[in-house]
Amino acid sequence: SVVVVSFILGVLDAGLAMAIPTWLSHIFTGELKVQASMLHMVWHLGASLVLHANVVALEGVLFAAREAAFLARAYAVSTVVFTSAMVAARSLAPSLVTVWWALVLYQVLRLLQFGIKVEAISNVKPR
Repeated sequence: SVVVVSFILGVLDAGLAMAIPTWLSHIFTGELKVQASMLHMVWHLGASLVLHANVVALEGVLFAAREAAFLARAYAVSTVVFTSAMVAARSLAPSLVTVWWALVLYQVLRLLQFGIKVEAISNVKPR
């Protein structure tokens, strides 16, 4: 149920976050090129926020299950992967789209890490 609630909240959060640059980009800048760039990134922003809501929910489950050692290892792995992706993005294809794709992929990695662990510990029978 935590995942369902976090998904619904993530969709609502993403919808609001996507609406702001879509319809109100002028409050951030009057530059049309910047507004167009913001509009181009809106789907990446939305995807990242939907994923992030689920990641945070699963992370909370893992904290509640006292899986601090696993979380520390997962944070280390995701930090190395994300940092490497950002360095590669800067070297190979420096663009705002590339950065946003890296952020989305970072959330996917964390969702997989935490989701697989939650599934594994949810199948453990209490003593």
